[in-house]
Amino acid sequence: TKKWFFDILPSRPPPYVGESLGGYFLRLADENSYPKLWGFIRELFPQWDEADHIVMLKWEYPLRGWGEIPLLTNLAIDKLSPLTILPWVEKFRKFPGDSYSLAQGNFFRSLINPHLRVCPSCLNIQPFIRLIWRLLPVTVCVEHGCFLQEKCSSCGHKLIPIGQASHHMCCTKCGFDLRHLSANPVPQNVLEIQASKQEDFHFLL
Repeated sequence: TKKWFFDILPSRPPPYVGESLGGYFLRLADENSYPKLWGFIRELFPQWDEADHIVMLKWEYPLRGWGEIPLLTNLAIDKLSPLTILPWVEKFRKFPGDSYSLAQGNFFRSLINPHLRVCPSCLNIQPFIRLIWRLLPVTVCVEHGCFLQEKCSSCGHKLIPIGQASHHMCCTKCGFDLRHLSANPVPQNVLEIQASKQEDFHFLL
């Protein structure tokens, strides 16, 4: 069914360069005042009938041929693809865009961290989740010389990239502001190794 102009999201901030798709969803839901993420996700993927489907979005890969995302955001696919690991995946293999196969699942689990890691200093400068933080081998913020934080400083729980109770810039468990998380400095040798790795990752993404 064709969307009318009033079916498009009222607030459609453009993605940041380097933003993750899951993080962009949370930001859009917040900008459009959705009280619960599931209500927003149902707009994007109307064929989904269970909130448990949300966990599929943590792999930063377009599901179901992008659903209603291009229509609701007025963004072309070439503007959405850089928010995912799709450009990287397509350099090595071809996955179907309308299903989630076992091969995809195994590949993502070897690449994407099932938990969220963030740099609070980066979030204070620009409040969005970086796609590169979602990569399993990335453990450090090279710009600020600190380890990426993966646990909430308030409740101690591991951070979740996206879930039914998720909100933009908040710990899913207790609601603590991710910009206020603590961070630990990185030894110079670790920083140099990570800097080299991340340069390659940026090239692939």
